[in-house]
Amino acid sequence: MKRFLILITGLLLTVGAALLTTNDVHGGFLKSGNPALDEAAAPYNNFASCVKCHDGEAVNDGGGSMEVSGLPSAYTPGQTYPITVTLQQTGAIDWGYEFTVLDAAGNAAGFLTNPDSNSQIRTSGALEFASHKSGGTFEGTFHGPVSWTVDWTAPAAGTGVVEVYAAGNAADDDDGRSGDSIYNAALAAVEDGVANDEASAIIQVDFPNQLTGSAFNELVRGTDSLRTMVRVRNHAAAADTYTVVSRVRLPNGSFFPTSGWLTTDQLTLAAGESGNVDIVQAVPAIAPLGSYQLQVMVGFPPATLVTMDTVDFDIID
Repeated sequence: MKRFLILITGLLLTVGAALLTTNDVHGGFLKSGNPALDEAAAPYNNFASCVKCHDGEAVNDGGGSMEVSGLPSAYTPGQTYPITVTLQQTGAIDWGYEFTVLDAAGNAAGFLTNPDSNSQIRTSGALEFASHKSGGTFEGTFHGPVSWTVDWTAPAAGTGVVEVYAAGNAADDDDGRSGDSIYNAALAAVEDGVANDEASAIIQVDFPNQLTGSAFNELVRGTDSLRTMVRVRNHAAAADTYTVVSRVRLPNGSFFPTSGWLTTDQLTLAAGESGNVDIVQAVPAIAPLGSYQLQVMVGFPPATLVTMDTVDFDIID
């Protein structure tokens, strides 16, 4: 009898260890039923995203794409719109996402309802998040595209510009954190019936040391690069061509470069259309330590500024 009890105990310990190791019946997501919140690549949390639990290439470098659709260029206060997140990547087999909707001050804008059968709505503090649930990872769907849809009801009049921030995971289904590809996306809408800028600009930065488990707006000089995606949307009634420029404010208050721009790009966008500018700038080993600000401006040369966005970050050793 004693030998039988030892064998049973050993079997239970083995099964228990296996459950603790896998912790999931849905392939590559150890938190497929409840993905971590506050990781929608939004600025209030230093653009924290799924890279804190899944690391492969740099954000948006997996060769696939992520798109947010359904948010109009100009929203009507109180009206409900279906927002859809679509994700695809060759070779991926397991999928996830998270998004939130914020006003210009970083507060919750409107509210989310009616998730599709693959989604859920949860809260963190005063913010709402839509994300996949355990039955919504589309496990076994090779390459995509896959999509999730949640209704968003626009906020009351006077809120102004709102911004959807989203992060997505195209995973390899190996139950590990490596080999997965992370994407982010963002899309802005202006309030209909009020004076608005002709265009909007949203910065999303991929800070590499988020893999430590916390979101930090830090870059290591001589090692890291400032990797930024700028999302520009045309809110005018007709197509237009915008010039997008950037510069960096140094710790001493001066700008780099001292004249001209760090980067210069042009985007031609139809009415309501959005486009992206990808900025990758290596941090020199001689860069002064301290606090910096990236400034991105959208306008018409030589001197018409339409809109701008900024992000603060630190350079460390």
